[in-house]
Amino acid sequence: MAIIGLVADTHFGAHARGLPKPLEDGLRAARVELILHLGDLIEPASLRYFEAIAPVDAVAGNNDPYELLQVYGERKILRIDGMRVGMIHGHQGRRNAHENALRAFAYETVDAIFYGHSHAPRVERIPDGPLIANPGSPTQRRAQPRHSFAIATIGDGKIELTHHYFD
Repeated sequence: MAIIGLVADTHFGAHARGLPKPLEDGLRAARVELILHLGDLIEPASLRYFEAIAPVDAVAGNNDPYELLQVYGERKILRIDGMRVGMIHGHQGRRNAHENALRAFAYETVDAIFYGHSHAPRVERIPDGPLIANPGSPTQRRAQPRHSFAIATIGDGKIELTHHYFD
């Protein structure tokens, strides 16, 4: 069983310096073993905030510098506790982030797709397909009523996801 923290669109430097306390407390309380950042970190040095809690993997978003794109790429598939998990920011394509993320893995066998870009928390189970989820943003809520992140529990052939909201 793996407990994974999901974050996206932190826009460090532009809109945040350091982790918001509810995010840091939530990741620590969940005892996450891995944190997946789904793009638009902006400031590469900000990864240290997450690394102080757990190991981090990421994908680059449309606002990330070339340095992050070189290190992490825009899209990847991880194997976590026997499950295949796709990661993408969601800006690639002409549709909305949710549809872009689905299309990016349309010809792959994945159990879950995690994406960002829209700042809108969302989770959906595709019939006979993957779970697809966006954790929202813990620093820049845009049109959303609250900031958010997500915790995914992966194991025993299942992926469960819970959003966590804060003001």
